[in-house]
Amino acid sequence: MCASCRQFSSHSHPYVSFIFAHPKSAKEDDLNILLQTLVSDPYGFSLPWNNPRISIDDIRALRQRMSLKSESGARRVIVILEAQTMTPEATNALLKMLEEPPDETYFILTSSAPDTILPTIISRCQQLKFSLLSAADIEKALQQRGAGDAGDIPIIARMARGSMQQALELASEGISGQSEQTLELLRTCFRPPSSSAQYVTKLVDKHDRKGIATLLESLLYLLRDAWLVASLGDQLDENALTNRDVIDTLRRFAGSYQKFDYPAAIREVERALRMLDRYVQPQLVLMGLIIHINRLSGQS
Repeated sequence: MCASCRQFSSHSHPYVSFIFAHPKSAKEDDLNILLQTLVSDPYGFSLPWNNPRISIDDIRALRQRMSLKSESGARRVIVILEAQTMTPEATNALLKMLEEPPDETYFILTSSAPDTILPTIISRCQQLKFSLLSAADIEKALQQRGAGDAGDIPIIARMARGSMQQALELASEGISGQSEQTLELLRTCFRPPSSSAQYVTKLVDKHDRKGIATLLESLLYLLRDAWLVASLGDQLDENALTNRDVIDTLRRFAGSYQKFDYPAAIREVERALRMLDRYVQPQLVLMGLIIHINRLSGQS
């Protein structure tokens, strides 16, 4: 391994910088640990804070580093992770740098939501799009890593929606933990509006757009399972269920809401997922979904 590669691997390369969202209170040691994880295991990289932002202070610090002279002919690489998390002030500050970029400097911006980035930023970048991973590829990778229970891996691979990082998070949480979160969302659909609004606010504060999309994917499987329970009764093969661990709860739900319109509810969740993909505000998406599912309960 060359000297430059060793510097990069140890995150000590003087001309490679990573910028990612974090609160101002984050300690330098914690940031360094995260960077080491990013270099050694990019798919295992995840932020421990809820909805952090890249601040203008981060861009100002970058500009300060850029003002320092590098060795003759040395090239700099700046990687900004999830660029859509920049505050408006940070975005404008970066735009000024992109309008007059320093010599021999390369900016790499990654984003899972490029449509939310300022168009003037996008227009100054060369876009390179990556396809989502297939469920089969994710399943194979999880097996190679030994992540998650063997019986849960096919389910996790489908629920991850093409994201290996999301798959690893689901594998670490376990399907049972995801099932409980999904059940809570379903229960909320039948509670008073004030309670539903409070739940949605907490959910949006806790999860980013990807996390909410994963929860809605899980809700699809849960509704499918409840539909099978309600339709087949004693003839049900429990092995056909994704959420076998909560089958008793599904039976109680099916018994309490005998006129529930499962196909329409599934269509509403699919519609909510499409809205999330189009970057509609998650809070509006969730409140709309809860209202629609409540109307499908069949209760007078």
